[in-house]
Amino acid sequence: LLASGEITVGVCITKDLPANAKRKLLRNVVPMVLRTDVSDTPLTLDEYCSRPHVVVSHVANISSFADEWLEAVGRTRKAVLSIPQYTTLPALMAVGNMLCNMPDYLALALSQTGALHAEPLPFVTPTLELSMSWLSVMDSDPAERWLRRKLEHVMGTGKGSL
Repeated sequence: LLASGEITVGVCITKDLPANAKRKLLRNVVPMVLRTDVSDTPLTLDEYCSRPHVVVSHVANISSFADEWLEAVGRTRKAVLSIPQYTTLPALMAVGNMLCNMPDYLALALSQTGALHAEPLPFVTPTLELSMSWLSVMDSDPAERWLRRKLEHVMGTGKGSL
């Protein structure tokens, strides 16, 4: 989206960026799992892999970083549903026994109501970097600079830039 000009700034966990893009680290992200049921013991890897998963993806993917990490240890999970945004997630999870992976800051926020419960994933994951990216041609545009400052204030933790 950034390379095509559909957006002028993006906030995401970046893998590849256009050569003319700039990037600023906003925060480190620890992946977590969200669930509706409460247990005295954390999810086991077997339970995690056997339960249905909902994936939040604006492009309707049902795979994510978690699938890559599981593949590295010879495991898979059952992604059964993809939704485009987090707003419908609590209602969907309330009617099923589904799990959903998400960044720590979002999992902890969604679990504040008590209907959803956040916990660490039952396998080792790398810490991810949430970054803000933009094209270098937009670097000095006053409106874009204002927008980037606001995004950094809301999404960042005061960490330096890359």
